[in-house]
Amino acid sequence: MKQINMKIILLVTSALFGISAISEAQHSSQVLLNDNENIEKITKGGGGYYVSKPIYDGVDGSPFLFEEKLGKVYKGGKPSSKDYFFTYDVSKKVILIRDSKHIFELNPDQIDYVLLEGRKFVFIKGSYYELLTEGEFLFLKQYSATLQKPNYNPALGSGNRNNEWKITAFYYLNVQGDIRKISLSGKSLKKALSDQTSFAEWAEEKKIKIGDEKDVINVLSLYSTSK
Repeated sequence: MKQINMKIILLVTSALFGISAISEAQHSSQVLLNDNENIEKITKGGGGYYVSKPIYDGVDGSPFLFEEKLGKVYKGGKPSSKDYFFTYDVSKKVILIRDSKHIFELNPDQIDYVLLEGRKFVFIKGSYYELLTEGEFLFLKQYSATLQKPNYNPALGSGNRNNEWKITAFYYLNVQGDIRKISLSGKSLKKALSDQTSFAEWAEEKKIKIGDEKDVINVLSLYSTSK
């Protein structure tokens, strides 16, 4: 059982890595932040507030998608000059960014995306998605966390005795700004793109078969390179 018992300081501010917090001269540099700045300095005095992270006693699992990963934030095509530690609290739909001293809540309106050890997270229409493919159609993965109640059956000696976090993935396509939900099947993919004549004809010719996430990535990648 993994217990979460540390206290995290979150800063919800108006301009993390934002234009109001960085001068025009700094924006002209080769990176989003120059080497003399750090995340604490940028968010200092930002009008945010501090809260404590909930303590989950007697709970199995975690609402976090992964343990801390090193990564950078990108804005206007420019990366942060240094790596920070990130984690994603799926239950609260927030990405947390940590420097050497504090943890802050990332302001998604002030960034283009976060790159974490090869995984790219973007914020589209109010939600975070993991971007699985780029090209004409963006393949997106969204996560949801639910806290399930104990279901232990003493007669069978099976089930979970504690509350348990469960993270579920859902898949979408971004078709020219229209977010369309799909399942991992060829039928679902073709239906979602039925109004895209070029893809529909190509998919019919190739007789695509899909059984998992990697298949969708491969199909969309092959389609992009065929054009």
